[in-house]
Amino acid sequence: MKAKSIFLLAIVFFTPFFIACDDDDNGRKATEIKNSTVNEWIYEDMNLYYYWRDKMPAKRFVDFTVNPYDFFDNLLYPFNSTTYDGDRFSWIQSSYVDLMNALSGVSSNEIGFDYIPKLLTQEGSNVIFIVTYIKKGTKAESSGLKRGDVINKVDGIVLNTKNWSELLYKNKSSYKLEGLNFSGSITIEPTAKYNENPIYLEKVFTEGSKKIGYVIYNQFIMDNGDDSYIYDKQLADIFTKYNAENVTYLVLDLRYNLGGYTSCATNLASALIPNRDTQKKFNYKEFNNVLNDYVKKEFSDQEYDLFINEYFEDNIKKTDDKGKVTNMGSIPNYGNKITKLYVLVGENTASSSELVINGLRPFMKDKIFLIGETTSGKNVGSFTLTDENNKNNKWGMQPIVFKSFNEDKQSDYAAGFTPGDQIQGTKIYEFSNILADGLKPLGDKDEPLLAYAISDATGKSKSTFTKRLQTPPSLGKLLRPESDYRMVQKNFLIKKLMIKRALAY
Repeated sequence: MKAKSIFLLAIVFFTPFFIACDDDDNGRKATEIKNSTVNEWIYEDMNLYYYWRDKMPAKRFVDFTVNPYDFFDNLLYPFNSTTYDGDRFSWIQSSYVDLMNALSGVSSNEIGFDYIPKLLTQEGSNVIFIVTYIKKGTKAESSGLKRGDVINKVDGIVLNTKNWSELLYKNKSSYKLEGLNFSGSITIEPTAKYNENPIYLEKVFTEGSKKIGYVIYNQFIMDNGDDSYIYDKQLADIFTKYNAENVTYLVLDLRYNLGGYTSCATNLASALIPNRDTQKKFNYKEFNNVLNDYVKKEFSDQEYDLFINEYFEDNIKKTDDKGKVTNMGSIPNYGNKITKLYVLVGENTASSSELVINGLRPFMKDKIFLIGETTSGKNVGSFTLTDENNKNNKWGMQPIVFKSFNEDKQSDYAAGFTPGDQIQGTKIYEFSNILADGLKPLGDKDEPLLAYAISDATGKSKSTFTKRLQTPPSLGKLLRPESDYRMVQKNFLIKKLMIKRALAY
């Protein structure tokens, strides 16, 4: 009896363990099945669209049961920091709705300021946030935070290489900020459902007989997803005004512009090019051979041409999913009035910003002048890929699918545009004396990069303050999630291609 009792006790004791293991196993298998469904979609789309598809692992060598984030990363062609070959810009998100909102400048929980994350020193692990501007219409405007503030703590936690990318995105009602060049703490509250106007500032300086226009443009978006094209129209209105008022010098500030839609870049460049000709290419795209051949086969010659090439435009065009074109407004021929175009650039000048610079190079060799630091170096672009018809798949991805070239077949900026290198210009380090001097307000004539442009336009000597900023800062490297750099193709032909492909499966 004793032995029998022990046996029964053993069964009673271990039964919950076996049940728990069985539940865990079922849960794991369910997760793996769900992952496999998503990952099959990821692989199939990447195998057609991905620029480096020939560098992807063969299907038989990849594990389709892993988390989609890991699966996607395992498909990417590793980036080589010496040759600048490879992928450092593709990304994926678990919600395609959030992905598309972000591309349209819509934020569900906006912290209210733009910042550049950098290592505090060349070798250390401490991180700082340099505030570049406060976003208009957010609660941060009344917080006391200002451009040039250097943040090193969030909610009492010192920023470092392990936590910097998440401390401001905890979905909290407020954050306490502490810094190296301001005393005490500053509390900011996020702003819900925020839409940012990419045209941050516009003004005209009159220096003697010369008029100098100044435009800060922070993102290439046409609207906030409502198809109004309001921001493209506002930019066209500004250049129409400059044309009428004989503003012959333009300072285009793209220092904090990480990119966006290529159609917006086309419209901007179309307003600035001299002697505009809509038969001239703003840029053309190089795809992988499989995608290129597929498009050539499925599309007409005219559609293929529009898929590969982007030409300068006379009008802002909206094209629906069926290819119907609606004229949203005219683009002024302001380029004929421009004596010199100054482009203010920095490490966060990326993607579509660089596309504008590269696209204008062949036509404004002696007129375009860069001021600032070496740009990001993103000469590749992406499509937004979703599985919208599958209710069980909410993922969205933004893989690199093409490389961009200008009319002269140039795409030599994978390491960035350096002022005075590929294009004439002057190198100025905006953050050289950040802890001691802070930053001048944007639009202030004494703000160093703007001051240099005005001095060059007027023939006056450059300020000593500006010259001091030609010494590199002692700060460490820039830190930035690669998903922030965007050159996104939005074209009805992409939608048509995806529909054709879906019907083929």
